[in-house]
Amino acid sequence: MRVEGFDSSLVRSAPTSQPVETIAEGGAEPALVNGKDDVGLSRLSQVLTRNSDQSARMEQLRLEVEAGSYQMPASEVSRKIVDFHLEE
Repeated sequence: MRVEGFDSSLVRSAPTSQPVETIAEGGAEPALVNGKDDVGLSRLSQVLTRNSDQSARMEQLRLEVEAGSYQMPASEVSRKIVDFHLEE
């Protein structure tokens, strides 16, 4: 790719980054714990993931796909595709 009319005087350097300080629990940003990133789920995502029936089914499907034993009839796949495109 060729860039024409490039003016290097318009290019600025990115500001230098500073280390992330540890943020108290409940803060708006992720905390840094013992020098490692920490990830947390929002209250809504925790509630949504509590549906154990769906989680169990998803785990079963994951294992079947991983083992190569998951099969879905082509007629059902095609019906789902058509239904999806006919929905308003």
